[in-house]
Amino acid sequence: MIALIQSSTLSHRDRILIALGALVQKGSAGQLRSHLVFARDQGFSECEINEAIMQLVIHSELEQVMSAISIARDVFQNS
Repeated sequence: MIALIQSSTLSHRDRILIALGALVQKGSAGQLRSHLVFARDQGFSECEINEAIMQLVIHSELEQVMSAISIARDVFQNS
């Protein structure tokens, strides 16, 4: 499992986006907030995060996506 996580096939940024997508899909607000802070600290802009979350509209419930956008806004405004 660790070898898969440390694989060089996907970039570090790709893995962060995949984790964020999974957390939005699950509706895990607490974990999402901490991963959004991590993503911000890794250099993701608010615009990049919002666009990534909005890409999930087709695959997630609208309520989950809107909640994620609200959490992301809070993370970036309180940085």
